[in-house]
Amino acid sequence: MLRLLSKTTDPAAYEKRGNRKLSELRKNIILAKIIRAENGLPLCILLFIILAALSVPGTSLTDWDEGVFALQSRWFSTLGQQGKPYNFQTPPLLQLSAAAVSSITGSHAAALKWLSVLFSCITAYAVFKLVKRLYSSAAAVYSIIIFMTTEYFLFFSRSGLSDAVYVCFSTLAILFFVLAIQSRRLKDCFLSSLFIILAVYTKFSGVALLVVLFFLGIFYRKTLHRFWFLPTIALPVILFVPFAITYLWAVGISEMHVRHGPLVGIHHLKYLYYMLIFAPVPLILTIVQVVRERKKFLRSPIFFIVAAFFILVGFYYPFFRLLYPLIPLCAITAACAVVGFGRYKPVVFAGITLSVVLSFQTITYTTKIPEQVSSKVRTFTEENRVRYVFSAAPPNVLYYLGGDILVPADHPWRTMGERIPFLLEGRTVIYPDSILLQPDDTVMIVHATAVDSLKDASRALYDDAVMVSSFEFIDAPVYYKDIYNTQRSIKQLYEIYLVRAGEHMKELWEFGFLRQTDVMRCP
Repeated sequence: MLRLLSKTTDPAAYEKRGNRKLSELRKNIILAKIIRAENGLPLCILLFIILAALSVPGTSLTDWDEGVFALQSRWFSTLGQQGKPYNFQTPPLLQLSAAAVSSITGSHAAALKWLSVLFSCITAYAVFKLVKRLYSSAAAVYSIIIFMTTEYFLFFSRSGLSDAVYVCFSTLAILFFVLAIQSRRLKDCFLSSLFIILAVYTKFSGVALLVVLFFLGIFYRKTLHRFWFLPTIALPVILFVPFAITYLWAVGISEMHVRHGPLVGIHHLKYLYYMLIFAPVPLILTIVQVVRERKKFLRSPIFFIVAAFFILVGFYYPFFRLLYPLIPLCAITAACAVVGFGRYKPVVFAGITLSVVLSFQTITYTTKIPEQVSSKVRTFTEENRVRYVFSAAPPNVLYYLGGDILVPADHPWRTMGERIPFLLEGRTVIYPDSILLQPDDTVMIVHATAVDSLKDASRALYDDAVMVSSFEFIDAPVYYKDIYNTQRSIKQLYEIYLVRAGEHMKELWEFGFLRQTDVMRCP
């Protein structure tokens, strides 16, 4: 074992400590059985996640981005005939994967959620196996228990977001890189490279991962294979450059600034709040471990990655999901702390139990509201012979509405479509000066109070519209715990209006060209 690594992450030292305390652990019958059954634990994890996944068919897409991913997945699977064109808001790996899985599940929404379940299982299994190799069997068991009981895991393992998939790739990339430091094998560098590439093609956060591993490699360059840089850093950069160039060409600098510029700032204290609320046990135990063994632990690869990634991501807008990649790493650190706790271990498990109890609403949360809204809209469009639906609602509602989504001429879709014609193949482009409405047309407006664009766009239109149905939407509990979410205190309603075009044709048409409005032609 290399000297530098043995000072910080010596597996033998942790194994010896774990064995010395094993007699104490066996006093707790349940915990003793878990540890003796360590080789079967991954199968238990898989069973647990499969059982949790039984709730997947019972919930709609609830998050805004879930709707975006589902619409783009539908667009990929139908070769542009349905859904919304891919807009480079994120890399495309998740959407392409969901498009492939949907051929089996029959639903893009279910495909997204099943991908999260699958990759959460892989993440848990990988953490268990690699922690066992790096530290000890006891540490591996503790790391899985701590990781899987955080609200981060309990939420994202069942969501249709890209985070569970990205965390799987980023965790594997990090852990194989740490193994490369330990083993000095080029094979581990290539395995790390593979998962870095998958990570950067899943979320743009993968670029931060690449930067962190670059600096980690510089720090540990004497303990790595002499050619570590080529597979681990150079190869992912080379393979990501084509997408980056396409992104800049298709989106443009000005649109990039609109999307990301206002989100840059210093948000590190806000991210600490997220850690404390959504992963208190890993955070507190990591701090304890740093204090107990600061001289050794502050020089360990895992702590370096956690600190560097936290610093980098903290400069971007505080979306609590951006910190999820740190949770399995903090769980590893926390597990190392628990190994040496002795008679204080029951306190740790009491804290884990409490954190699960506080996450109960997240565990049990389901909703069918977006699907119910779309069902009601279809009923009204048939009864009133509606030709056009104007949706000022989040994309997750739009996904369930169906129909042909039209592309406004002044929308960024059109700009990208002029550069990449395939993006608009088979789609209808509408123009501000060509009003397709007729005076006797009945138009339906699906309005969300979270967007609240109808009142602002035209008070006269809003006053003359007839509300025919309303639904109250309760978002996932994690969003109400996020005190930095500006919409957490807003009562969310989905409202369905019918309006006769008549003298409002121009106002309606202008409303359809607002950036937050989608115009849909009924099937």
